[in-house]
Amino acid sequence: MATPTKRAGIGCWVLAILVVVALGAGLVGFGKVLGQATTRFPTIVGQNCGTVHLIHMTQSDDPNHAALCLWRAYTYTSSSASASCRAATLVLAVNGIDTGQTHVITIQSNAGRCALTDTTQGYSASIRGRTLPINTYACASLRQQFGGLLLSGCHGERNIYIPPPAGEQASTVCGTITNANHMVSAAGPAQPADASTVAGIEDCLWQAYVSCAYDASLNYEVDATSGGADPTNARSYTLFLEAYPFGGCGFSYVETVNHDSQSQTRIKCAKLARQADGGLATQGCDEGVRLVIPPATPPNL
Repeated sequence: MATPTKRAGIGCWVLAILVVVALGAGLVGFGKVLGQATTRFPTIVGQNCGTVHLIHMTQSDDPNHAALCLWRAYTYTSSSASASCRAATLVLAVNGIDTGQTHVITIQSNAGRCALTDTTQGYSASIRGRTLPINTYACASLRQQFGGLLLSGCHGERNIYIPPPAGEQASTVCGTITNANHMVSAAGPAQPADASTVAGIEDCLWQAYVSCAYDASLNYEVDATSGGADPTNARSYTLFLEAYPFGGCGFSYVETVNHDSQSQTRIKCAKLARQADGGLATQGCDEGVRLVIPPATPPNL
């Protein structure tokens, strides 16, 4: 027969086991609550336009035309005054060598306005496949650019460019600007079509520089009468913006004297700056040189 002391000891062990089981059940239940409260990623709102995979930061794999789906939702016009667009979501997957980022771009109609958001999450394969915190940014506008889409004005985040699918994009030729007899004007060809003025051509290169997502070039021709370091010679400058395969871009220009291909010099620069008068200027170039492309004279050219 068990003594009272032994019975009490057994009772304590049974009680302890029951407490542990109860706590375990409670912890499991608590875990489920946390899981439900945690934001699911990605969350699809409205029409699911699909996923675009970015290739080398300059081309996209978009066989289902997800970008077109998003654009149609953004430009959708409803007969209802309270709806300015149609709810839709596009997922943009940006993959590097060992890092990447997923963008969930969402469109929703809100009080007669079209609200744009970009929810992002990055990962790093070098840190045991670690995923980074989820962040959501409110964006100002979505527009077509050089065959793709540009999401801009995202507070706290740089612009997001979704290039056209592979095979549908070539290097963008912004156009040619001439400076003859101190008259700055535009000379074709220009691509896209709206870049038919000096301001349009300069803006074409500037937008490419800001997005840093695709190649672009601009030609600037200066005759001998318009001054410069050597006013006796005509000079031409071809500015190149090169988007690198895994992010970032390089900027340089080639100077040609008197249209002689044997008299060419390539100069690398650190930055391109927008002037207060609307023109462009290079910064941080080799040997301290600085190239300025002035605005049109008169301004409407």
